[in-house]
Amino acid sequence: MVDYIISTRRAKLKIDQFGNEPGPTRFLAVPGNQLPKPSHQIKSVRQWEERVMAEATPGADGASGHPVGDILIYIHGFN
Repeated sequence: MVDYIISTRRAKLKIDQFGNEPGPTRFLAVPGNQLPKPSHQIKSVRQWEERVMAEATPGADGASGHPVGDILIYIHGFN
């Protein structure tokens, strides 16, 4: 399973890790059981959105035929 994450931590690109300081917003697709890395960045916000929506829409509502699914959003911040 892939976790889709939005990160605003500064990247340490030489060691492919995130630091503790704020940085530009990055949209990540992190493979299961891995820590988020700058190399997990999706190139465009649109691609990230499409992948999130595709995985969150596993089927159709039996009564209406409309696509259904769930997205869990967890926001972690400090101060």
